[in-house]
Amino acid sequence: MAIINQQILLNGHYHLSSSAIFGTENRSFAYGDCITETIHSCAGRLCFFKEHMQNLRDAMKIADMEIPQKFYLETDEFYSEISKMLVKNKIFKGSNVKIMVFRTESEKFIPDSNKIEYIVTCNPMNITGIPFEPEGLFIDIYEDYRKSNSPLKNYNTHESTFLRTLAVKQAYKNRLNDALILNQQGNIIASAQYGNVFVIKEDRETSKKIIYSSQTRDGATKDVMKNNILTIAKKIGLIPAENHTLISVPITQEIAEEADEIFFANTETGIHWVKAFKDKRFYHQISEQIAKEINDLYLQTED
Repeated sequence: MAIINQQILLNGHYHLSSSAIFGTENRSFAYGDCITETIHSCAGRLCFFKEHMQNLRDAMKIADMEIPQKFYLETDEFYSEISKMLVKNKIFKGSNVKIMVFRTESEKFIPDSNKIEYIVTCNPMNITGIPFEPEGLFIDIYEDYRKSNSPLKNYNTHESTFLRTLAVKQAYKNRLNDALILNQQGNIIASAQYGNVFVIKEDRETSKKIIYSSQTRDGATKDVMKNNILTIAKKIGLIPAENHTLISVPITQEIAEEADEIFFANTETGIHWVKAFKDKRFYHQISEQIAKEINDLYLQTED
C-alpha cells in the first residue's frame, strides 16, 4: 500500500517522492552502485535497528563505501531522522523502511570518491507486526541462471535483484507463484521474491524435527529475520541442521523434495509457506507457529 506523494528522506532532508531529487548521473541509477537494507517498523519503532545497521555497515565496507558517522550507534541522529519521516507520512502501524546508499554522482564509471548519499523510503502495511500469508505458494526451480557466491552477494545489490526479477518472471510465465534460486553448486539458496529458504524435515533415526536454513556461505542473503527465526526454532524444539550434523548442511533439491514443510522469510515480505514443489505437497503447521512467535518477538522488542 504505497503512499501517494509520500515524504522521503534524502541525506537528512525531507522531500516529496514526486520531486526530482537527483539526475541521471546518480550512480545507483547509472551503474547499479547501490546497497539496500530493509527494516520493519512497528508503531513507529524501528525493530532490530542495531542489527540492521550492522548489516548495512558490513556491506558498505565490502563495497569500499565511506560510512557516515551517523550510521554508527553512538548517536540516535539517523534513527530520529527515520522516525520523523514515519510521523510525516502518518504511519502509526507497521511499515517497511528501505535504506538505499550509493556513491556520490560521477560522470565516469570509476567513482571520484567513496563518499555516499542515502535515500530512505517507507511502505505502510495494514498490520503492525510481521505478516504470515495464509495461502501457500506453488513453486519450482529457476534453471536459467545461478547465483555466484562472494561476500558481496550476501547483501541486497542491483545484481542480485536482477537475477530475482528474471526468476519471478519465469515463474509467472509457468503459472507459478515463485521460484527457487540455486548457487553454482546446485544448492537452494533463496526464494526469488520472499527471501531465505527454510526446510523442516523429520530425522529418520531420532524422529525429531530438523530445520535447514539457506546458508550465507552458499550465497544466501544476510537478513536479520533469519537469525530471529533460528532463535525461535530452537525455542520451540527444532534442531538446526548444522548442529545436528556438526557441519553446515546446504539445502539440496533432494532435501527440499523430502521436506515436511518449506517456508520463505525476510524482513520486507514476512513469512510465506510453500504448498507445492514439483509433485510434492506440504503442510504449514510448524511454519505458522514460527510466524506467530516471530510476530510476538517483533511486537515486544525494544531497540
